[in-house]
Amino acid sequence: MAWYKVGTISVTNNSTTVEGVGTAWVGAVLRGEGVVMPNGVLYEIDLVNSGTSITLARPYTGPTTSGQSYSICPIQDYIKLLASQAAELVNAVNDTVAGVFGVGSVGLPSIRTAADPNTGLNLLGGDELSLVTGGVDRFKIGPTGTPSGTTSDYLRSRTNHTGTQPVSTIANFTAEVRNAFPELTRVDTDLKTVKLTGFYPVWMPVDSPSGTIGFLEVFTYSADWVVQRYYDIAQPTLSWRRNFYNGDTWSPWILESNQINATRSIASGGIIESGSNANGTYTKFADGTLICNGSIILPATELYALVNAVWVLPKAFVDGTYALQHSTSNVIGAGSIASSGDIVANGVIVYKTAGTCQLNVYTYKFAIPDQVVFSLTAIGRWK
Repeated sequence: MAWYKVGTISVTNNSTTVEGVGTAWVGAVLRGEGVVMPNGVLYEIDLVNSGTSITLARPYTGPTTSGQSYSICPIQDYIKLLASQAAELVNAVNDTVAGVFGVGSVGLPSIRTAADPNTGLNLLGGDELSLVTGGVDRFKIGPTGTPSGTTSDYLRSRTNHTGTQPVSTIANFTAEVRNAFPELTRVDTDLKTVKLTGFYPVWMPVDSPSGTIGFLEVFTYSADWVVQRYYDIAQPTLSWRRNFYNGDTWSPWILESNQINATRSIASGGIIESGSNANGTYTKFADGTLICNGSIILPATELYALVNAVWVLPKAFVDGTYALQHSTSNVIGAGSIASSGDIVANGVIVYKTAGTCQLNVYTYKFAIPDQVVFSLTAIGRWK
């Protein structure tokens, strides 16, 4: 670094103050640097007061004089330079940590490693980014989220899960699955040998329970305990299961679910859904049978009047052809037994829809002095 010698100085014997003329010491001179005074002695600078005034660390011992030349040795410049460079480095690191990266290229992506500079994540600007491997854009996403790039044929969307292949043929669908997942697809493979947990597209499999195109689901606990489930893509209602256990042999394929089995299961119960709500309880059976239970209150009514009550079914039938049984075994209020008899004597007319049931009573013989609770059971079809 060059010594600072701009301007002249005036000094007084036994004083620590140095005055400058034509000097600009602020920013150019630092505390701790040395100045060679007119008496030829090196003094340490204790303070830079202004561009034209500095203070020495010890009094000047030479004669009083003015308009003299001087030299300041830049002892602190190296530290200053190092500090400046360190500050630049810190700023650059802070930008990087904060995610501030420049626009890259396929040859040098924005985010990359030194060992593999042509592979990484590339920021393209304009709300676009791409995944680069080997200097090639493999996967690109634009501002609308639409993907593109050399791997676009393997992408799947909600509207067309078969990508560019026609959705009308099983063969085309399966062919594309094979292209999309080559590392998982099993072609001409004996399924007994597939024992690693996973979901595999299979093509012309050996030892399959049905068909030539399907999917194999494998659950592995250990090499000696494996469960396989097979789906025939041509028969979407069917699936088969078998076990490999205790390091022995595979069990036979068992058809574990289909519509015929579900219908036949009614013999052993076959309940597929049951529940309750504010309108009552219901039970659905696999063969299509639906049973609903509930109750309604018929209010007290004078003679020669029409009274009715509507039961909204807890689960709707397919139509109004279901059978209905009702009784008045649950009654409310004093004299309700008599009221029940009065209802029976008058007669009950029933109107049914798929979702409601209305009971009507015309009191042409007897008035109904008290309200009566009807217990109801409906049996019909839900499909």
